[in-house]
Amino acid sequence: MKLNKKEIEFVAENIVRFDEVTEIRINDVEVRILGRASGGTFTAALYRTNDMCEIYKYHLAEREEARKRIEEIARPAKDIPWALMCKV
Repeated sequence: MKLNKKEIEFVAENIVRFDEVTEIRINDVEVRILGRASGGTFTAALYRTNDMCEIYKYHLAEREEARKRIEEIARPAKDIPWALMCKV
């Protein structure tokens, strides 16, 4: 996906703020830099659209995808021995 001049300037100005860049996401909705700085995890984003409905739909889909991944790896509390003792 191509970046316009404003997006290139955004990446150039923000990438130097990170100690380590772990990912740069570019899609129809946003240009996002993810990484680490000052001992924490940080992100910086420039939205490619002003349509709040599109932005909301995009982030809602991201959340649902994350929820599915968590459900795949998480065990129900009833299967954990301490939870059985506590009758969770």
